[in-house]
Amino acid sequence: MKDFKKAAKSTQGESFIMDGREKIETALLIATYPDGVTVTGADLLKGDSGSFAACIFKEDPDKFFFGGQALTSIVKEWAEGYDDLEAMSKELAESGGVKMKFEKTKTKAGRDFVAVTIL
Repeated sequence: MKDFKKAAKSTQGESFIMDGREKIETALLIATYPDGVTVTGADLLKGDSGSFAACIFKEDPDKFFFGGQALTSIVKEWAEGYDDLEAMSKELAESGGVKMKFEKTKTKAGRDFVAVTIL
């Protein structure tokens, strides 16, 4: 049977990643974990300008964060071949996750963005 509650939440920009967790702002994530975090779960949410990633990490499982363009591209790659992103997240966690370092930087044009380094 279809999970109607899950389907309804997905249309409102909510995710299983967010359930029971508090959002951590990217600046605080970078400051608190300067050596990076281990991403153990991810989802793609629909926004006004396309999809974007929401992720959880091993170092503080009670928090989630939203990813920018670089992280969203990674999560989209992970999601290929999966019909169910909860299943993908479960496999990501079971694999031990992926250690990533996030750094605020600027493009050549001077726009702020968050760079992702896979460790």
